[in-house]
Amino acid sequence: GEDTARLKPMWDSVSEILAAKDGAPVGLETIYQMLSSPPYGIKAGLLPILILAMYQSKKQELAITENGQFVPFLSREVLEGLIKDPKSYALQHFRIDGSSSSLFEHYAEAITGEVPDQANLISVLQPLAKLMVRLPDYTKQTKRISAEAQAVRNLFFSSKAPIELIFSELPKALGFDVLPNRMDAKVI
Repeated sequence: GEDTARLKPMWDSVSEILAAKDGAPVGLETIYQMLSSPPYGIKAGLLPILILAMYQSKKQELAITENGQFVPFLSREVLEGLIKDPKSYALQHFRIDGSSSSLFEHYAEAITGEVPDQANLISVLQPLAKLMVRLPDYTKQTKRISAEAQAVRNLFFSSKAPIELIFSELPKALGFDVLPNRMDAKVI
């Protein structure tokens, strides 16, 4: 639609920075510094709101990390941290082509029992995160589960990059080969 607030140049610049990093996290401090400088000159109080709006509109392809750890949910603590301590947070852009949707559908079905309307990285990670976070403390620490279950649990809680978790770390932990970004549905 129409860009009445003239945000498109700012969003385009942030998108360019994220794309240039090719999947590596970009610190919010870096983004805030760019946006508060000319030609944008955006005031500090508005920056977290704009970044949050951008994240919400592009959450199928953006991830937030806190001190290098993937943040699956926007909790009150995360929102406060974006305002009070932006140097601890980063945005990470991930571009995954359409051939990965079959993989995401299978992951989503394995985790939730159903295939979401739009299968993507977030539709897999959020239900997985809810499942893992809600585990009882005993289950989060016990060694009385299979080696594969321990590996999945430990990988989830230590993962720094959602794409690597889905395409590389989880398959390896479960005894499969690392998954390429492109593969046909039969292989999946």
